Parts: sequence; C-alpha cells; structure tokens
Amino acid sequence: MAEGGDGLNTGRVSLVDRCGNRLTLLDGLPANFGAPFNEPSGPNSLALLGRTLYVLTGEGDSLRNGPVGGTSVPNPNPSSPLFSSVLAVEFSADVDGGTGGFTLAPADHLTIKNGANVTLSNGRDETATIRLLVDFPNSTPNPLPFFAGNVRGSNPFEVELDGNRLFLADAALNSVVRVEIPSGASSTLVAFPPLVNPTPIGPPVIDAVADGIRRFGDQLLVTILTGFPFPVGRAEVRRVDPATGAFAPFITGLTMAIDVLPVRTRTGGDQFYVLEFSTNPLAQPPGLGRLTRFDSPAGPPVVIAGDLTSPVGLARDPKSGDLFVTEHFPGRIVRVPGAEFDICLQDDRTGATLRFNSLTGDYFFASCSAGFTLAGRGRVKRKGCAVTLSEPRVSATLDRCLIAPRNRGRATIRRTPGGGVFLINDSDTTNNNCAGR
Repeated sequence: MAEGGDGLNTGRVSLVDRCGNRLTLLDGLPANFGAPFNEPSGPNSLALLGRTLYVLTGEGDSLRNGPVGGTSVPNPNPSSPLFSSVLAVEFSADVDGGTGGFTLAPADHLTIKNGANVTLSNGRDETATIRLLVDFPNSTPNPLPFFAGNVRGSNPFEVELDGNRLFLADAALNSVVRVEIPSGASSTLVAFPPLVNPTPIGPPVIDAVADGIRRFGDQLLVTILTGFPFPVGRAEVRRVDPATGAFAPFITGLTMAIDVLPVRTRTGGDQFYVLEFSTNPLAQPPGLGRLTRFDSPAGPPVVIAGDLTSPVGLARDPKSGDLFVTEHFPGRIVRVPGAEFDICLQDDRTGATLRFNSLTGDYFFASCSAGFTLAGRGRVKRKGCAVTLSEPRVSATLDRCLIAPRNRGRATIRRTPGGGVFLINDSDTTNNNCAGR
C-alpha cells in the first residue's frame, strides 16, 4: 500500500495483512503538502514484479499557487528532488515473506536523483536497493490568456504492469505514459483532450483527468475523473489501445471515477468494479463515494457500497472475492466482503472466523487474536440441514435448518505445521457477514 504521508518526506509503503495489521516496508519517501489545496502528496501507486517494487511519486510540493486564482508556478525549493518520478526498489527477500523496516534518509534523495543507487539495510541481513527509473519534469509551461507564467505539473497517479512495460496514468497531464522497464525510456501513449463543460459553473472546458488504469485483455481501461466543477454523470471509463493510443468510451455516466477493476467470473464472463471518489462533489458536506459493479459495460450498475469516504484505490482477493478500498481523507482500508464464500462461522467468544464455499470447498480461516490465518480447499458433504467441510487441517459443520436454533455452526481447525487446535462455536449468526458490508 502506498501512503502519501502527512508532512515533510513522510511517504511510506506498507504491508497490511488480512487482520488489518500494518508493517512498514519502506519509509522516508518523498512527500509534502502541495498546491492548490495544501493536501499531502507523495507515493501514489505501486507495481510489484518479482522482488522489484515500482513506486510512483506524485508532484508533492513541486508547485505553488500562482498570483491569480487557479494558476500555478514552480516551487524553486521542493522538499525532495524525487517528486514526479518512478523509483525501482529491489529487495533481497520476497516482499510477501515479511521483509521490511527500511528507511530512506533525506540525503539519499539527492544521491538517487544524481543517478546513483542507494542500498538500505534493515539489520536482519536483508537489503533494499533503490534507483531512479524515470524522472519526469516537475512542471511544463501552460500559459493562460490572463497569466503567461502558468505551469502544469506532472502527477503519476496510477500504474499498471504489462510484461516489461509500465503504463502510467498521469492525473495532472491527463495522459497515459508508457515506460520501458529495461531502459527507463518513457513516451506519451495518449494525451486526453479537454471536455466541454456542460454546466454554467467554471470554465468553458474542463480537464479529462486520467487517474486509474488497468489491463483488460489486450486493452487498457482508464478512468477519467473530469475537472472542476466535476459534472455529475460526465466521468467515464475509457478503453485505450496500448499499441496506438486510440481510445473510446467504455463505461459512461459516472461521477468522479477514480479506479476500475475488471474481473473474470466463474462462468467465464466479465464484470467491472468501478470506484467513484464522490457522487455529488459540490454538495455540503461532500457527497459520498461509491463502489459499483457492472455486469456489462452498458450497465445498469449494481451499488456494492454507497457510503465510502473519498475512496481512491481498489484491490480484490480472487479466492474470497473480498474487495479492499483505500479511503484518502480517513487514511484507512475498508474491506467489502465478497460473494465467493456462502458459509460463514464466527466464534461467539474470540471472533475467529471460518468462511467457505459449499460448492467448491475453498475456505479461509482467520484468528486475528492469535495472528494466524489458513486457506485451502476441502471436501464438502451435505446431509439434511448440515453442510460439512473436511480436510486434514479443517473440519466444520454448519446447521442450516430453518428451525431454532438456526444456522448454528461448529468448526475444528488444526494448525500444521506448528501444532495447535482452534475451535469455533457459532450460535449468534446475526454478526456473520459473507456477502455485503
């Protein structure tokens, strides 16, 4: 998870487990409060290839508000020379194996900017070597009729990995950028032209802000947020050809779209989860963010969660179908339970949970108080109202009778290797939640 920080070079990359425990992977990354709204800006997005992590850093405080409202000028002394860049971080151990605890010192920023690698140690015979893959200009001229000195920043906001290439959505230059990993060479695949403002508020044209990007087959899906006044229903998801840059509308009628996630269903169909930062951005207080699902690009959308707070990023666990949404202003991750598991047991005393699919036998067990999780596949049997799951490490029975006591379940989980037995007794099923928030 990329974190934009809360002050001078407090950007951070963290690992978060299924129980919500956070571990610092890399700290001290470029960050600070930036123009125009004095909001934190730092690491925006991540892509992992083997043991190499690619980190996109945003514009930070590389711009200042200009002398005229709505204008920007370069900051001659930004907090870091590494804003608007892509860093490549090569770890000596697998990231998922629990490595972490690396911290970038302020002096390291200039060393990396000058083309040298910086190797960090965490004191456990593990290292992280950081180099500058791409360094974009912090600003480019963008003269306006009323202020010739206006500039536009570069804000690499989202990244998608495609073989030995990265595709970046730049939310300041309204573009998709292609980066060749071996050489670090970059080129603009497409720059989206401005849109006609359909409202009487604001300028006659507004930006087509590219802020999310995903692969979908041999195409790219890019979310377009639109600029102020963020007209309702005018944001969209566009399909982009990665070879030519040609683009076309894919999902329309959105508001402040900020991420899209294509998913292949069990039957081989396609679904699309779409995240909207706000559904009514000019409301006071601001309108709520929303997560929807499209079973076809034409819709209609199914609202999965309509009460999110400034959501900006989306991930999915393919085994459980759980969706994880990052919320910007609260600084938290929200889990939206998926529908891949139809049976849930939760121990009335400890809160340990077992979720499994009564058709496939896929299961996931979590005892967060013990810091232990287990996943796998077992054999499912049905007898009357009872549904049982069994394999060497897990046995569970759920009573699904519709007479009292209804839906009572029991489970035995044997931890191997390492020993230990976990028991689940679930009589109060009102707190169980397999699908839905």
